[in-house]
Amino acid sequence: MRRLKSPLPKNSALHKFAVQAAFYAAVILLWQGLSSSGFLPGRLIPSPHNILGTLHRLSGQGSFWAAIRSSLYRIAVGYSISVTVGLFLGFFLTRVKFLENTLSSLFLGMQAFPSICWVPLALLWFGVNDAAVIFVVVFGSMFAISVATNQAIRNVPPLYLKAARTMGAKGWHLYAGVIFPAAIPQIIYGLKLGWSYAWRTLIGSEIIVAGFGLGRLFNEGQKANDVAQIFAVNVIVMVVSLLVDFGIFGKIEKEVRHRWGLEVAR
Repeated sequence: MRRLKSPLPKNSALHKFAVQAAFYAAVILLWQGLSSSGFLPGRLIPSPHNILGTLHRLSGQGSFWAAIRSSLYRIAVGYSISVTVGLFLGFFLTRVKFLENTLSSLFLGMQAFPSICWVPLALLWFGVNDAAVIFVVVFGSMFAISVATNQAIRNVPPLYLKAARTMGAKGWHLYAGVIFPAAIPQIIYGLKLGWSYAWRTLIGSEIIVAGFGLGRLFNEGQKANDVAQIFAVNVIVMVVSLLVDFGIFGKIEKEVRHRWGLEVAR
């Protein structure tokens, strides 16, 4: 008996999307079924239907969209600063031996430092405003980008450098023609890692500072004892994260991997 073949190639992007969509649809249906049967207490874990209803209610409020815009503005400014400073510091750690010997270990420690610990200092320096949150976002992601950039450049295969020097490449020509292109895949990974740090730091900071933004919506849900609103805002946070990860970094990574021969184009 012949087996029926799937109309979609197993390794195609459409096939992967179909598998993921089917999995999450099954999870949501199971969740809804357990909630409807009373197995899950609605006051602690709302059903998907209640969460969707809350999202619909919030979407009709102008303050909801203003909160999203406020958070997106803060993450855009903070992450842009983190990328600029992080790439600069990561590069100079590899160029200046003194900086590598003195700051590399410090940056590693700062990368593991809980970013929320910067919030009290930011409030003392800047007060309750955008600058305080942006400051925490920068310090929560900048060191991760710097460390990743430094490691990416340092991990360029020595064979590439020897071959380039044999052909006369040196100085900035060596960096522009060999080192940077070879390090780009790992640098992009560092930028993606820095983004995840920045986004988590932003949401945590907004919850603590209780200013305008998605963090304020979390606080409003907590004060109103509205678990469905807390879950609904979590959905927004996850959707934004996935859109950036797959819509921006995913496309960049795919293009780089194809161009550098790390992945066969399908």
